[in-house]
This record gives sequence, C-alpha cells and structure tokens, in this order.
Amino acid sequence: DAQIQLAHFLLDPPGGGTIESENALYWYKKAFAQGRIDVCSNIGWLHADGYLGNQDSEEAIHWFQKGVEKGDSYCELSMGWMYSHGRGIKQNLEEGKKWMRRAVDKGNLGAHFELGKLYELRGVSTPGNERPDFAAAAALYRKGAEAGDINCGLRLAQLYYEHRAEAKPEEAIAWVRRAADKDNKDALILLANLYAKSQVEPRHPGETPLEIYWKLTRWGYAGGYLELARRYRNGDGVPKDLILATYLYLEAASRSDDGGSTADAFIVFQLLDNEDRPRPQNDKATTEFAREVAVFMRAVEKGDQATQLEIARRYLNGEGGLPRSELEAYVWFSFAAAQGAQGAGEQAAKLRGQLTETQLSDAKRRLESLPFRQGWLRQNR
Repeated sequence: DAQIQLAHFLLDPPGGGTIESENALYWYKKAFAQGRIDVCSNIGWLHADGYLGNQDSEEAIHWFQKGVEKGDSYCELSMGWMYSHGRGIKQNLEEGKKWMRRAVDKGNLGAHFELGKLYELRGVSTPGNERPDFAAAAALYRKGAEAGDINCGLRLAQLYYEHRAEAKPEEAIAWVRRAADKDNKDALILLANLYAKSQVEPRHPGETPLEIYWKLTRWGYAGGYLELARRYRNGDGVPKDLILATYLYLEAASRSDDGGSTADAFIVFQLLDNEDRPRPQNDKATTEFAREVAVFMRAVEKGDQATQLEIARRYLNGEGGLPRSELEAYVWFSFAAAQGAQGAGEQAAKLRGQLTETQLSDAKRRLESLPFRQGWLRQNR
C-alpha cells in the first residue's frame, strides 16, 4: 500500500508540484511484482495518456490484459474503453460493452457510469447506424446512484430534465444537490439553471443562481463569467451594468480554450451590439474599448479614485465608448464620493437634482448592489 500511495502522490503532488511519472511507474511496478494486480490499470493509463512521453496504446493494452487475466474490474473497464474508442485496437462498440459489463457485474461504480455513457453514445464515434439507448443508460445510472455514485445520480437527473429518462422530481433534484454539495461544476450549473427557471426552490436565501455563478468564477470557470456577463448586460435579476458585463466577458475570454487571444473582440462585440450604445465601427475599436474597460475594472478593484471619477465623467458626457447617462454618472460619482474622492460629492449633488424619484430609487439599488462596493470581484476571482 505504501508503494502505491507514493506513486499516487508522485502523480498528483500537493500544491501543483512537479509530476514525476517515471518514478511513479517504478513504484507501481514494484507493487505489481509483489502481487498487486490492481496497479495494472494505473500502469496502463500512464502509457495510454502519454505520461511517459508519447501515448502508447499498445503498451497500455498489454498491461490491461495482465489485469484482465486475473479478473481485475478496472482493467476490464479500461479494455472496454479502448475497444469503444478504437485506441490501440480496432473499434468495436459491442466488445466495449461486453468488457464494461463484466466490470459492472463486479460492482465497479465507475463502470456503471462509463457503460451508461457508451449506451448514450456520448464521446464516441459511431461507425455504423447505432442509436443511443437512453433506457439502458438510465438503468445503469440508477443502479450506480443507488449504490452511492454521485456521477451516476447527476447524469440520471440530467436525463430526467432532458425528458430522456423517468424519475421522481424529488429524487432528481436530490441527486443534483448531492453532486453540487461536492462542488461538481456540472451539478452547480444545472442547479443554477433550475433555480433561475423557478423549476426548483432554493434550500436557503443564499443559494441563488447569482451566488452559484460567482462560486464557479472562483474556480476560473469561463461559463460562470459568461452567465454573469449576460445577466449584467441584460439586467436579468441584477441591475444592468455594461461596464461590469464587459469586464466579465473579458474574464471569460481570457479563460477560454484559445486563451482569449481571438475571443476578446468577438465576445465584447456581441456585448456592445445592443440598443444601449452605438456599435463600434470595427473590431479594432471594440477590442480597444474592451481592453480599456479591463484596465479600468482592475483599477477600481484596487480602489483607484481617479478611475472611478473617469468612468463617472465618461457617463456624464457620453464619451469613451459609454452612453450618456446622468443616472450612471450619479452612481459612479456617488461611489467615488463614498471612497473619499475629492469633488465627487459635489458632482453627485448636482446630478441628484436632475433625477426623478424613480431614478434615484434605481440609483440607490445600483449603489447597494455594485459588486466593487461589496468586494465581490476580489472575493470571487
């Protein structure tokens, strides 16, 4: 056990340390030489996933077969995966199901999930005219969920909400919440959407879609930033805020697969193409405005009063890519005044006399919910 635990540690060092694949392989093989057949799947996946250099599917299958000969369920599951994906062996979905079924019959919960995915044809190419079998998949997920597997329960709930599987509403949401409580990203997204559509009641006042999406941003999940940006852009459950929405779109772009190198202009172009402000003339103008907003927001986070005043001035005069808005100018001057910015209080007082009672009420709501005032961005990034 100590050898295996050491190998696990070398592959997943705490604090993001250096992965030592060769040393892990050495200790796995030491354990195998002492009769630990269960490490065959670990060794196989080191080769299959390229931890030791190039991906070597044939060597991986060699080790999986060693485990299969001794009846190891993880190696049976791995052989099923290799067959179903055509890795190192000719693709054969039925052969893949056969091997995964063997692992299922031995109580391997991961095999319940993977075989269910295979019946759904999720993540595999379909060389023939195969069609997904959602009923068979749901039966596997249910069996796995009842045995305590969170992934199986969540996937069954997803199928239920997609109208592809039967379940009781109370058990479906229970599976989602069980996974969400373990910080499962997909479960949190589904839970937020269910709350947003009023399909399910939150368990407590703090469990809102907005709080869930902010939680996702703490893990750097781009989808969380995108959903928040959409909400602040449209005023969906939050005060409309083009500046914050632009900032959030940029944060999402920087976390996209391409690192934001090409996504910035495209995403922000979508943001700015609405009735609130004129559409920039070209991608360059859009990108420049977006990047300027990003600089502004980071300065605001740090309490830079000059930046707060500049945003207020631009709203007041309709400059720098922002629409003319006495209401927004009042909000930002008031915010700057609360931070001690010189002259901001006088400007806010002048604008206050130009606003209606309804606008002042809206401005108060805006100020109370302004994320920078509450430190949301600092806390949730």
